[in-house]
Amino acid sequence: MWYGAVQRMGIRARGFSLPLSLETIVMVQGWHPRFQSDSAHRWLRQLIRDVCTAGSLAG
Repeated sequence: MWYGAVQRMGIRARGFSLPLSLETIVMVQGWHPRFQSDSAHRWLRQLIRDVCTAGSLAG
């Protein structure tokens, strides 16, 4: 999951549950067409997608 990728980058991160409910928000990713097939951009877009769709970061 996202946490393993963050750890491999040497970033210290910790997930936790919020003490309140928040409304769902819609996020859209956009990029220049020349980066559509760029492997580094694909990796970053997938990491962002994984983090945003994880449901719960606690654990």
